[in-house]
Amino acid sequence: MVTLSEKWELESIFPGGSESQVFLKFVEKLEEDITEVTNTVHRMGSTLGDHSVLIGFLRDIQNLMLRTKHASSFTYCMTSQDVTDQKAKSLHGRSKQNEANLQILLFKFAEKISEIHPEQWQELVSISEIRPIRFPLDEMRQQVIERLPSSQEELIDDFAVEGYHSWMSLYTALIRRMRIPFEQEGKTECFSVERLEGVFFSSNRQEREQAFFSYSEAFRENEEVFSSILNNLAGFRLKMYKHRGWNSVLKESLGLNRMSQPTLESMWEAVASSREKFSHYFKRKAELMGIDKMSWFDFQTSISDASSILNFTDGVNFILERFRGFSPKMAEFAAKAFEEKWVEAENRPQKSPMGFHTGFPLIKQSRIFKTYFGTAQNIATLAHELGHGYHQYIISDMPPLAQKYGLNLAETASIFSELLVMNGFIEMETSKSEQIALLDSKIKMNAEYFFNVYTCYLFEEKFYAERKAGPLSPHRLNELMIEAQKAAYGDVFETYNAYFWASKFHLYITKSSFFNFPYTFGFLFSSGIYAKSLEEGKGFEVTYENLLRESASMTVEELAAKHLGVDLREAEFWENAVRLVMSDIDKFLELTEKDE
Repeated sequence: MVTLSEKWELESIFPGGSESQVFLKFVEKLEEDITEVTNTVHRMGSTLGDHSVLIGFLRDIQNLMLRTKHASSFTYCMTSQDVTDQKAKSLHGRSKQNEANLQILLFKFAEKISEIHPEQWQELVSISEIRPIRFPLDEMRQQVIERLPSSQEELIDDFAVEGYHSWMSLYTALIRRMRIPFEQEGKTECFSVERLEGVFFSSNRQEREQAFFSYSEAFRENEEVFSSILNNLAGFRLKMYKHRGWNSVLKESLGLNRMSQPTLESMWEAVASSREKFSHYFKRKAELMGIDKMSWFDFQTSISDASSILNFTDGVNFILERFRGFSPKMAEFAAKAFEEKWVEAENRPQKSPMGFHTGFPLIKQSRIFKTYFGTAQNIATLAHELGHGYHQYIISDMPPLAQKYGLNLAETASIFSELLVMNGFIEMETSKSEQIALLDSKIKMNAEYFFNVYTCYLFEEKFYAERKAGPLSPHRLNELMIEAQKAAYGDVFETYNAYFWASKFHLYITKSSFFNFPYTFGFLFSSGIYAKSLEEGKGFEVTYENLLRESASMTVEELAAKHLGVDLREAEFWENAVRLVMSDIDKFLELTEKDE
């Protein structure tokens, strides 16, 4: 029987929390070693062509990768478990700087190996110790060709800290400080943006509509600031791409996710083909709500208050049961996570509201952060984070350079685990009202993966095309957003959200443009894998495990071809995945059909 605790354990990693002297010494030694290895790479001539020298550097660099991630994960856990811990925030900032310094080292190293003659390189990567990381090393050599010299890239990075990335920090600070007057139950309070967004889940339509009006008005009052931030982020990015000689604003994001434009286009075509079926869902939901047509602020509300609550023990056991039905190894990992207190699930003040998984690959452990409420969706989301942990667990026996998978495959592993659990709830439910509530919850999530993400994609396409000629006004950004929403969703809403561009944090993330589409990829790819698991039955878990293990060792197209026998550039795989998603809508329509 699993021994359950709703609080995680961090003392075994570094005792003393944010006051840990052991952690401080760990970080100081890490910083010394990053500096030393970076300086050594600077001084290197052509000796990296010697296999023993190259292997030595690869060992040092990969060791630094493990230690840097170890430190960063710890400080992230510290800042999340107590958002008032200022010392932890300072330490996390130091960890982020060390991550940036490691990236500089990796790029300098990439420059050195890019100078090795192709014939000599082919000999080097055939060596047994280097062969498992050939793909990321080849990738690094190619990136050198596609980027500016390291001195210029360092200059960009230095300017970005005080400029580019600061725009994202400013956006985050402004959103967190926004307070919006809102009257609820006869009392007017100043709501945070996040709290007001929670009102969109209310069963009271008048309350939702008033919240949406207040929400929109607040963003209208701040539109000049938010449009300035978005325009400046895009301006910096476009200038950077121009100097690198990149013609496509999608190049960076596609590269980070190791996928091709044809795959992306086939995926979006499949998503677009689902629009009509989803329109039936939105129409039926409007009928059930007693209105002629839904508005944007109706999207999140549930049509039923029916909702069973499981205590923590029962919720965990349900996850383990569903995992075990697919893969005993997955269930063993999840049980280990709870037994060894890797999971933080307690509902208490001062916790961050954001759930996450973070890995400690240096010691082959994970930590999972989520507040437990016991609803089916909440339990499925906990399974989602455990899915990330299982992915890290499987890939942890690979060299560090072969553990850096893209966001699209990270989301594949997590959403697959979420599907196992959410589908389990739907399959076991005998109450019609509960089934309808569960299906509604799942379909809403599906619509977000499809159309909210597609909205952002279509918006960014037009935004970047027009931004090349100069900054866009808030009015024009509103127009582009409504056009994108209508193109993505179709004519299903009476009122759309013109300020979605101002409230959607992902549009302000500086890691890359088009940050969102990997979520749709992960959702549909995991749905396709789930369909395969139903077809093949027992034994498929080995295929899935191998797919996860090699998720950082080839492109997604190569990965799917090798382990699933499918071509992601063609429509068939995506259409089959969409068909599985559409079956939920068919079931929902069937259950909610009025008796004649």
